[in-house]
Amino acid sequence: MNETLKKASHFLGGVLPLVLIAAVFAANVSIAATATFGVTTDSGSQQAFSGDRMYLSTASPSSSGTVVSATCRSSISVAGSYPAKIVVYADNGGTPDGGALLAETDQMTISNTTEQENTAVFSGANLIAVTSGTPYWFGLFFDDPGVPNAQISRLNNVGVVHFLSTVYPTAPSPFTSGGTANGPHDCYITYEEDAPAGGAKGTLTLPQGELRIMSGTVTL
Repeated sequence: MNETLKKASHFLGGVLPLVLIAAVFAANVSIAATATFGVTTDSGSQQAFSGDRMYLSTASPSSSGTVVSATCRSSISVAGSYPAKIVVYADNGGTPDGGALLAETDQMTISNTTEQENTAVFSGANLIAVTSGTPYWFGLFFDDPGVPNAQISRLNNVGVVHFLSTVYPTAPSPFTSGGTANGPHDCYITYEEDAPAGGAKGTLTLPQGELRIMSGTVTL
């Protein structure tokens, strides 16, 4: 077997996904699969509030890994801006109430008046591991935007979101629910999946040369 394919096979657990590629590789290529959990689509309804507040919805990853970033579909009602981050709390028997703060993203500034995805990254000690099938509570935590409203896209299921009015930017731990709202909100977490059994994740150095492959998969 070609030595490059041997290395790629080891990185991908013995199964190589093949795509229509004709490329020249002459650099370090990072091989790491990412996945998401949460709501990744535009749900059509909207949560609006003016004041310091956080909203938490729940979802579970389908595999284990390490968080990379978090995204919420959000906006501001009129011209202006507000700082925000996305916080992650532990589940406590089907509710975030009493759950510990697990991680928070770096701060971002939301200034778009048209709804869009706003993404912030996790860094340092906030690059936490998530476990397959474990529920997590997460959502937007924002500073009072003043006269305008902070707006978050959401579904309209009754009482599935927990909120808390608390002074930004310090996220409390544990979380104490101030009530419920409709949702879930259009927020999701992107994470880097753990390597499959027999594989590894990291950086694969491919030698210079042309690699041509067809679509499909091959198990080595």
